[in-house]
This record gives sequence, C-alpha cells and structure tokens, in this order.
Amino acid sequence: SSHAEIVAQKTEEVQSTKEQLETIETSYEALKLKLLETEASLEAAKAEHEETKEAHLEGQLDLTMQTGVLLATQAKVKAMERDRADIQEQFDMVANELDVAKSLLDQQEEERTNLEAKLVEGERIVQMLKDEQETLAFEKEAIVSSHEQVLCRLEEERDALRAQVEELGAAKKTLE
Repeated sequence: SSHAEIVAQKTEEVQSTKEQLETIETSYEALKLKLLETEASLEAAKAEHEETKEAHLEGQLDLTMQTGVLLATQAKVKAMERDRADIQEQFDMVANELDVAKSLLDQQEEERTNLEAKLVEGERIVQMLKDEQETLAFEKEAIVSSHEQVLCRLEEERDALRAQVEELGAAKKTLE
C-alpha cells in the first residue's frame, strides 16, 4: 500500500506540474500575441515615419511642422522598438520556463510509470507467495492425513497383537 501511496503522490505531482505548464503556456500564448501586435504597430509606425519622411522630402508640408512630425514618429518608433525588445525578453523567459516545466512533467511521468511497474511487480510477488502458502497448507494437510492413517493402522496392528497375546496367554493357561 505504500507503493500505491507513492504512485498517488507522483500522480498528484504530475497533475500539479501539468497545471503549471498550462499556466505558463497561457502566458506564453498571451506574450506571443502581444509580441505580434507590437511588431504590427512597429511596422505601422515605421511606415508612417517613411511616409512622413517622403512627404517632407517632397515638400508637401511646412518644413518646421514636418520636422516636428518626423521627430515624433521617430521617437514613437524607437519607443516601440524598446517595448518590442522587452516583450521579446519576457517571451524568451516564458518559453524557457515552458521547456523546464515540460521536462519536469516528462520526468514525473517516467517516475510514476516506474512506480506503477514496481507496484504491479510487488502485487505479483504477493500473489505468488499466497499461492505458495496455499500449496504448503494443502501439502501439510495431506501429510497430517497420511500420518493419521499410519497411526490408525499401527493402533489396529497393536490391538490385533494384544488380542493374539491374550489368546496365547489363555491357550497357555489351558495347556498348564
């Protein structure tokens, strides 16, 4: 039963690790989505920056206003690139946590499988010992029964010899 408790404990550990893995996978997917959104925003900001630059070069807007817009879009692109780098770092950390959790889960599953195999082997040995015990009890019963039969036969032979001794004693008295 201690093997069964250990298997149950390992099963709980595996379930706990699976739940942690699901939580990490959820974070991973959320960060992945955030990263894609940030990259899309970054691309849009870069495109806006390029359009502004082209418009500036073509002289369509007032030079002073255009320079201000150009600097603002450039700052926006740089800020988004920093955000993207931060999110990528978080994303990489979560991906690493996910790998570690998956590895732990695999290890726990293997331990649980090994314990289950040991439990099955232990139960097989217990059953084998029970069968052996039954066989020995049956053999003991057969030996006891055989001894009782031999004892009965010896008692019958003894009684027969006593009767013969008595007959011989009576015959002797008759002869005397």
